[in-house]
Amino acid sequence: MAFNGKKYAAALKIQSAVDVPATVSGTTDALICYDLRPANETYTLANPETTGTIHRPGDAVLGRSRSVTFNVILRGPGGASPPAADAWVLGRLFRLLRFTEEVQAAEVLAPAAMSGGTTTSAVFPAGASAVDDAYNGICVILAGQTGTGLKKVSMVRDYVGSTKTATFFETFGGALSGNVSIPAYLGYRFSASAPELFASFDYWLDQKRYKMVNGVVSQAQLNFAVSNNGDTAFTYMSVTLTGDVHPSTPEIDEASPAIAQGGAIPVFNDADYWLANKSFCGSGATVDFAGQVARAPCPGSLSGGEAPTVTEMRRSVNVNINEVLVATADLNALATAQGYQGFWLQYGQGGPGKAISFGVMDARLNYSEAEIGGDFVTRSVDLFIDGIEKSMSIQFPYGF
Repeated sequence: MAFNGKKYAAALKIQSAVDVPATVSGTTDALICYDLRPANETYTLANPETTGTIHRPGDAVLGRSRSVTFNVILRGPGGASPPAADAWVLGRLFRLLRFTEEVQAAEVLAPAAMSGGTTTSAVFPAGASAVDDAYNGICVILAGQTGTGLKKVSMVRDYVGSTKTATFFETFGGALSGNVSIPAYLGYRFSASAPELFASFDYWLDQKRYKMVNGVVSQAQLNFAVSNNGDTAFTYMSVTLTGDVHPSTPEIDEASPAIAQGGAIPVFNDADYWLANKSFCGSGATVDFAGQVARAPCPGSLSGGEAPTVTEMRRSVNVNINEVLVATADLNALATAQGYQGFWLQYGQGGPGKAISFGVMDARLNYSEAEIGGDFVTRSVDLFIDGIEKSMSIQFPYGF
């Protein structure tokens, strides 16, 4: 009987080391995904030997590798408190992209009064950290702001430890005042010190299980699409994993497990969307991780090469916004200046643990032109990211 292409599942686990396959569970390591597209790459070499005729011998088969592309809906881990380290399977994908996982199960900074507030910055209370950049990309609760729930949550763009001054992505309606606090959170901040990790990835296609080891992320994309009455959409992450087939059990006969679903899908509306301290409307943003993967030659390995490694990763953001007056925001002037600007978005219905806050601390703007996007005039702007340490942050705040 033919295999059913609608019956598939996937699971992912971080390996303890390269070439050390992890034992992957179809339950505790299950990854809720869709549009799974596996691919096999075979290494061949043309046989140059003569046969005494015009006919040549077939190619020599040298080895193979495996890759798989899939999509994952972006939703927070939920729950009353952040999950334990390495427990959230979607977070493992962020770690493969060189984000450092931070689990803060309790409040980091208790509510206390700010001082010296402006419309974009404030001095944190005495109990705040004295370390520069300690709170870059961290969500805070600003009790003095209008609104309730997630509208009280903001993200720090930059922090100067010596003066305890925090600068935000937003421009507030008045000078910041009142209490600030840092709630419990699960967070991922891009870091130069994040280790190179490898994953074991198993996927099931109806009646068979296929196993991959030494997996690295060669390409990834975060798609933050706005959902409205004209275009219903959800936010998702697209990933391509490249690795080796399992050395001993590349395929086994095993029925696909049932995967527990993650609940309601959060949509990108009732949200924050800021670029260069200006609030914009538009159709969303796309964050690209474009990598190059290579294998160093090694005669001691079965394939003649070492495990795949990411040799280059370029990060950029494309924002698609509604056109505005020059008096509101002169984006091409910012492109000419080539200074660094912040980009931040935040959304999520359902309360703590389900909200998503994403920020790029410093990005340079490319030149852009107005376009007629159907019924409206729009503008597509590319943002280039240079820095590494704490240059991007994905946060899932609790306690607001």
